[in-house]
Amino acid sequence: MSLSVSVYAQIEPMYGMYRFNANAINPAQAGSTKQLDASLLSRWQWTAINGAPKTHVASVSMPYQENVGFALNIVSDNIGPVSDLYVGLDYAYQIPLTNTTKLAAGIRLSVINHSVNLADRNIIDQTDEAFKYNLNSGFRVNPGLGFVLINPKYYVGISLPRILRYSYGDAFNISTYKDVQHSFFYAGYEADINRDVTLRPSIMGNVAVNAPLNLDLNLTATIFDRFDIGMMHRIQDAIGIITGYKFNNGLYLGYSYEYPISQMRRVTRMTNEVAVKFTFNDAREKRILTPRYFN
Repeated sequence: MSLSVSVYAQIEPMYGMYRFNANAINPAQAGSTKQLDASLLSRWQWTAINGAPKTHVASVSMPYQENVGFALNIVSDNIGPVSDLYVGLDYAYQIPLTNTTKLAAGIRLSVINHSVNLADRNIIDQTDEAFKYNLNSGFRVNPGLGFVLINPKYYVGISLPRILRYSYGDAFNISTYKDVQHSFFYAGYEADINRDVTLRPSIMGNVAVNAPLNLDLNLTATIFDRFDIGMMHRIQDAIGIITGYKFNNGLYLGYSYEYPISQMRRVTRMTNEVAVKFTFNDAREKRILTPRYFN
């Protein structure tokens, strides 16, 4: 009890199928597919642990005119008594560099609500004043920005989804409870093995102050431009598989399973992630376009 220790334990929502859900981490992805896309993603991390992280994301992305895109993202992230709600509106402008390559820059205006449910905790001392009330920050505005280089064969992106660092101490009467900035970088490449198989290696990193680097490595194969199967490795954290299927009507279903390789494997053996995406008809071309990731 005589020792003084500082603890850092905050991180942005984590996604296994980040290629599928690029709008959530980078506003520059808005409208980049040149199609109207709507998607839902749910992640249940460390299944079977009480209070384990749960993340649900709803996104809509649409192009506007030739080089402009808009997107709406709603994220609900919960871990234990802590709940976060993010609502973000994105604007992106795409600058053609060559006939096949473009640079997109995006900005995000989001409102964020952070709450901690303490009153319903099962504690030993029921008279403890620290657990008497629930805490709520109210909605706070936070801008974000990002850039992505897009080519039919590759992409490279970097983003800062939240620029401002809020201190929740004023709202919660806790002087050291502060927000943390997170920066994302990611890249991927498409390699045609033959007419029927395409390999898509990709990487994503998440950097935050006073936290270890979070690095994901993925390798996915697309067969007959319809069925996806691949593997992922989150350094020092988890390994897993990723699958998906594209239907003729523009619907895409995806599933990811992760097995922890850290000490978490002693208490849980799985993380599940499910994604649904629908690409609407392109009225100009009078045909169904299959969902694509970035271009």
